[in-house]
Amino acid sequence: MKQADGAKTEAKMEAGGAPAVSIRHFLRFATALDILLIVAGTLGSLALGAAQPAQMIFFGQVIDTIGASALGGNAVDVEARLQETLRLYMYLAVGAFVAGFVATYCWKLTGERQAAQYRQHFLKAILRQDVAWHDARATAGLAAMFAESTQLVEEGLGVRLAEGLRFLGTGIAGVAVALSFQWNVALVLLALSPLAIAAASTLNRVNALTAKRTQAAFAIAGAAAAEVLGAIRTVASFGGEEREAARFDKELDPAEVAGIKASVRKGLANGMLGATSTLVIAAGIVYGASIIANERESTGCLATETCKISGGAVLLTIFAMNRGAQSLGFISQTMASFANARTAAGQMDATMLRTPAIDCFSEEGLTPDAAALVGKLEFKSVSFRYPLRPDAVIYSKFDLVIEPGMTCALVGSSGSGKSTAIALIERFYDPDSGSVLLDGMDITTLQLKWLRQQ
Repeated sequence: MKQADGAKTEAKMEAGGAPAVSIRHFLRFATALDILLIVAGTLGSLALGAAQPAQMIFFGQVIDTIGASALGGNAVDVEARLQETLRLYMYLAVGAFVAGFVATYCWKLTGERQAAQYRQHFLKAILRQDVAWHDARATAGLAAMFAESTQLVEEGLGVRLAEGLRFLGTGIAGVAVALSFQWNVALVLLALSPLAIAAASTLNRVNALTAKRTQAAFAIAGAAAAEVLGAIRTVASFGGEEREAARFDKELDPAEVAGIKASVRKGLANGMLGATSTLVIAAGIVYGASIIANERESTGCLATETCKISGGAVLLTIFAMNRGAQSLGFISQTMASFANARTAAGQMDATMLRTPAIDCFSEEGLTPDAAALVGKLEFKSVSFRYPLRPDAVIYSKFDLVIEPGMTCALVGSSGSGKSTAIALIERFYDPDSGSVLLDGMDITTLQLKWLRQQ
């Protein structure tokens, strides 16, 4: 009973109950090249994210230049300043292209490399396990877990991290740019930034949740369609096409309801994001306009063109802070993906770190000279129950001797132990008590690989 309970507990852990591994353990397959790719990808992602707030710096310069022209500035100077700003825009575009390529290429490559190592070690661990372990798991479920877990690891170590670091770069650079230009306006907007962060994070969670629920709803209808298409000859022979079509339509009803609810949730989340963004911009414009007006009224700087606060700097501060706050909110998607990847690695570790009682990869055990084998098989007081059926006694103090060259037939009803005898000889299972002997040697003392090659 304990062995059966242990097998069920292990299967449950692999199915989703295993704890997430540490970050260091998660990256244990990373080589020196992967570390280099991670560093380069991180720098590229941060630089690509910082390029967006940097654009706002040039945008602010354009606003100030156009404003100076409207106030009667020298046309030649205005044109020269605009050309210089456009040249900087071109340099920034080239830099963003390079940073984007490096970030995507490096993170994608290291994600695929490390996921390949996970696939290789996980498959090897599955092949290593004994038959009793496989009895507790459905083949289809194991294949689905293999594909899903390794895909989650690849996403968590690849493009998702690149996106998250890009958002982090945009958030940090946005706040830094805002504080460097108009710190007083930036501080006011900083008090409102949690609203924008929460709105962006909510949109991410809603998108992930609705996608999962919609997919689950369509999976029910998809299973019904697959069932019918797989037995289309039988359905056609009984004239059941209309009945099955009606059943499929009925199975689609939950998907329709899920789709409507998803639309409502996404609409509310997008509306919340737009509302908080507008609120931040409106607050920045009101406060920025008030401090510009106060400076000009108190100092008369407009006439002497000595104003320290410009409209371009205020707009730059507003847009940079708003963009930075929203980007920080979008990081939650990357954090969730990375957490899912670590959990998937923990599920695979439950298998990869398991040493089976009957280890087909083990080199331990005796390897007698095959030419000297006589071939006498003996079951000596063998008792056995299958691990998943502990209440069903297959053998109880079973004795059998098969001499070399003897033709032996095992006859009995279903479940009487005919195939079990072969399974014990090949050491798919070990007896609960007693022993199976080959030429007088207990087969548990023989190297498993050598035994199965005979």
